Amino acid sequence: MAEKHRTFRSGEAVSKPGEYRSHQGERRSYQQGETFARCSRTGEETEWIINYDDRGCC
Repeated sequence: MAEKHRTFRSGEAVSKPGEYRSHQGERRSYQQGETFARCSRTGEETEWIINYDDRGCC
C-alpha cells in the first residue's frame, strides 16, 4: 500500500512503468529505467506520483 502513495523526484529512475502525474498536474507515461522529468512549464524539479483512476486501480 505504501508504494501506491509514494512520490518520486525529478531525476529518479522509474521502477514501475505506468502513467504518472506531477504535483503541477502534468501527466506522462514512463517505462522502467527512464528518469522522471522536471516540470515542463518551469524547468524546476518536481514530484511525481503514479496516476490511479477514481476506483483506486492502476
